[in-house]
Amino acid sequence: MNVVMNAGIKGVSNESADRVWRSYQRCLEDFHFLQEFYLRFIEASPEVAQKFANTDMDHQVLMLRASLDLMLGGDRSASEPKALRQIAKLHSRSGVDVPARLYDCWLESLLLTVARFDPGFDDELEQAWRSELEQGIAYMKAAY
Repeated sequence: MNVVMNAGIKGVSNESADRVWRSYQRCLEDFHFLQEFYLRFIEASPEVAQKFANTDMDHQVLMLRASLDLMLGGDRSASEPKALRQIAKLHSRSGVDVPARLYDCWLESLLLTVARFDPGFDDELEQAWRSELEQGIAYMKAAY
């Protein structure tokens, strides 16, 4: 699998990446951002709720933060970053078994949460978030 994170892919500009990064930073100003994302994500699907039934959510929040930092602010010139490869392996059939269909639910839950926490959120910014995350999500789905 070869993935180049964000820069230069499907018209994703550095300006778009920067705008999403700034949005993400605004969201992180509120301690509850990542916790609320998980509440929303878990409520979105019984399957998701089952996956998190016995999860240390404090640890999970830290892992989400690291994953988003990687996907949104990581080395955009790297081909198949090692950290993303490790995350994909962990979430694959042989790991915690996160089926590809749950990534769509993850993205929608994330965007609803960003919309709540970022006062600058609008349709254009939503599309930028989708564009920034699409390659990483496609990679995760393909690694399943």
